[in-house]
Amino acid sequence: MLYVVGGGEIWLALSPEGAAEAEPRLSQYLRSGVTQNVTGADGTAMAVNFAHVVAAYITTEGVPKGTVGYNR
Repeated sequence: MLYVVGGGEIWLALSPEGAAEAEPRLSQYLRSGVTQNVTGADGTAMAVNFAHVVAAYITTEGVPKGTVGYNR
């Protein structure tokens, strides 16, 4: 889940590998404002510009049904 500046929430469905890779680095991405590729659940590479992200976390709780990429 990403909360973006001037917007709302964006759900990204990550692969288990993508989530395991991104989770320990989220705070670093947010602090540095880098653009980072993450791997979606369907194998798609998605670029996230963390300079526009206010908060981010990885969860399996409360995920909207059918989330496979960008949603909402």
